[in-house]
Amino acid sequence: MVSKNENIIEEQIEELEGSSSAVTVLIILGIIGLFFYIIPGILFFVIAAIVSNSRKSSAASLRAQLESIKQSKENKSSVTNNPLDILKKQFAEGKIDKKTYLEKKKVLED
Repeated sequence: MVSKNENIIEEQIEELEGSSSAVTVLIILGIIGLFFYIIPGILFFVIAAIVSNSRKSSAASLRAQLESIKQSKENKSSVTNNPLDILKKQFAEGKIDKKTYLEKKKVLED
């Protein structure tokens, strides 16, 4: 004859053995959580880092282009501020003839 305590122990054993399906469900939910929350979070972080570096690189490139343009303008302005250079440019472009060029050049050199 089986005692009451033995029946209770057997019921608890059956209950614990039956809970393996609950553990399996929890493991599956953990894997799903990993794929739907953690991995996308990491991917978003990596993408944000790449975009940030790309924007910084683009900004640095634009800064370099701006500096180049500024230096180019400074070089042009220093050349065009010299009256003799302006006269040479006008003569080269055909805006003035040789006689006018030589007359104005003589005045500028004196």
